[in-house]
Amino acid sequence: MGYRFKTPVVVSFGEEAYFLDKDLALFQDQTAYSVVTLDGSDVTDAEVVSVCETVQIDFDDPSNLKPKAVVLDNAGKLKGDKALKAYLESRDPQDLSVVLAAVVRSDKCPAIWSKLGKKATVVERKKLKTWDNNNEVVAWVMAEAERLGLKLDIKIATSMFQVVGSNFYVLASELSKLRVLVGAGARVTVDHLKLVMTPSTTAGSWDVADAVFLRNRGKAMNLLSNIFKFASEDPTLMILGSLMKSSERLFVARAMKDRGSSDEEIAARFGMHPFRYKMALLPQVEKQDLKTLTRSMKMLSKLDVELKRTSHKRTLIELAVLELAT
Repeated sequence: MGYRFKTPVVVSFGEEAYFLDKDLALFQDQTAYSVVTLDGSDVTDAEVVSVCETVQIDFDDPSNLKPKAVVLDNAGKLKGDKALKAYLESRDPQDLSVVLAAVVRSDKCPAIWSKLGKKATVVERKKLKTWDNNNEVVAWVMAEAERLGLKLDIKIATSMFQVVGSNFYVLASELSKLRVLVGAGARVTVDHLKLVMTPSTTAGSWDVADAVFLRNRGKAMNLLSNIFKFASEDPTLMILGSLMKSSERLFVARAMKDRGSSDEEIAARFGMHPFRYKMALLPQVEKQDLKTLTRSMKMLSKLDVELKRTSHKRTLIELAVLELAT
């Protein structure tokens, strides 16, 4: 069953790709709507408005005028020009004859989508916490297992996290395999887990970025190697994205520190608990200066272009990690 639209504009944004992809699939799974899918990387603002305003005709049954759902992936790639803004602001909150469902793959939702009041439903998909005393990924595993009809205790869920990490695509796949293996209502044991779990790595692109900006070249390269070893698809752009976002965040933190801001003020700027900031981000900030970070951001921007033009992506990202971590 598809997502039930309640407003003429629906927006899902955040950095947790798995949940954004799930939302995208729900938006597209509409039997009561004629669904048109667009990609913000390939269309202009004007083309989005044109598709929304064009009447969808069923030539097999012209009398069947279904409402339309325009599903827009990568909506953050659009410019947000006057035409699109005017169209969004003109929408009647009660009119669901045309629904524009957008996915913004960023932790920041542009104002053109977030400032629509009752015209829009906006959902944020935050990165789930993996703190020792608050592991939201483990909690998600247990909730998903319950949804599938599996009996799974916290020790099993924690074991899955320790093997897979926060790769929700793999976790969901393993839970589905457990459902087939043990059946609905059955309790999952360690032996069941051993039968279905596939080798993986707990290393993620953010771990690589952390090691890079801590100047730990050996660890960064080992993590990078593990990611490539177990990746099911090319991870270079994901790694690049983490490096770019980390460098931008560190630039802001370093600039604030140089202006005399306290650790508490810097932590608040990023929505972090002061203790977590001091343990995780401050050690990186202390190893950087604004000149170096500016050079790093320029290098990563150039790399972004180069990666889209070459087949030697892994070599380029490895060289970049080596240079940044030195």
